Amino acid sequence: MPKARLEDCLNCANKQVSVGLLRAMGVRGAGNLRKQQVVDRVVAEMDRLPAALESILTSCCAPDLAAFMRLLDRPGAAFRFTEEDGVAESDLAPFEPLIWVFACDKAYHALIPREVAEAARKIDVEKIERARARVWQVPAAVNALRELYGVAPVSEVAACCNELFGFEPELREVLDALDGRPREYRMWGCYTISYDCWPDDRPSPEGFVVHGQISDARVDELAERRASLQGMIAPCAERAPWTADGSEVLDYDICRRAERRARDSYINRLIAKRAHGLPRRPLSSELGEGGLLGWMYSLPEAVALRDWLDEHIPDGQDDFEYADNVLGSLIRMRHGFPEGRQLLRAAEEKRLFDHTFDKRELIGLLTDLEDVLPSWALNGWSPCEMRRRMEDEADASPEREGEPEAA
Repeated sequence: MPKARLEDCLNCANKQVSVGLLRAMGVRGAGNLRKQQVVDRVVAEMDRLPAALESILTSCCAPDLAAFMRLLDRPGAAFRFTEEDGVAESDLAPFEPLIWVFACDKAYHALIPREVAEAARKIDVEKIERARARVWQVPAAVNALRELYGVAPVSEVAACCNELFGFEPELREVLDALDGRPREYRMWGCYTISYDCWPDDRPSPEGFVVHGQISDARVDELAERRASLQGMIAPCAERAPWTADGSEVLDYDICRRAERRARDSYINRLIAKRAHGLPRRPLSSELGEGGLLGWMYSLPEAVALRDWLDEHIPDGQDDFEYADNVLGSLIRMRHGFPEGRQLLRAAEEKRLFDHTFDKRELIGLLTDLEDVLPSWALNGWSPCEMRRRMEDEADASPEREGEPEAA
């Protein structure tokens, strides 16, 4: 067991741990030094430890952060922790040597060096929480845009963040989120997230972010299927909201060009509607918290359909999961082809009409849900909302020419 000093913990760990800690402190170029030289450099830069600790806690995963903060409240530099503490050994291992974990007498113990405890008292926990939130809030804003509208300008992501979370990220932060730049994960690892962009794969301030169902990868997949079937493929069955001309099908390259032209034309129609016609549906806070799919599952019409599914469970299906699974599948299938009444087709594919004597009841539930789901073709509005908008505009329009004015 090392002593309760960070230097002793570093001496017990491998060199790469000390190099990683120095990197978190903002010190580069230590990889070529010998281990003792790296440890000495950490000790010399100890005044940077609070800032490094903030950076590490900002980038670690949520269970690790919770475990670290919980153990900081424990008295003493070394102590035994149990399951009652809600802390697992795997939660603390990534923080070595900031917390040193060891086994003794069939139990796990933790040692927190004095320097780390002092640095932890100097950090701004609220600042860490705000920074951690930004890591997922920018991608959440991107998801809300592409799910609700199908295609959206990259330049609108910052404003979307402001609508959902009350802050506007810098352009570079947005581009990094779209580009799948490595993000710090835990202490020494990283992960990546990437999104589909148009018209180029790489995101740009002038480009757009698009839903996966209208991405280049989806287009190429459909082109390959069309080529293998010599053009005999229905976009409706494949849930593609565009129609490519397959009359000249010869090989994959021809199919791919035709499919991309059709997809590009579809995207341009969506963009034109936003630029010259229908305003986009405003974003609401629930889209940032649970995402668009979570919001759609909670609609009263979706709950009513789920209740019906729960009362019509086929033999051999799981009584607890069937309704949730089928409702989720229906909404996802509809959302991949957000034009027209596709829930009826999806229900037929799942043979839901085979399990009821009153088909009209199921048709009514499906059409009611279809009527309140947002559509890319309507710029994020649902058919029901569009009817109300048109009625409100008609009520607010001037009197028809030739009709007497009200007194």
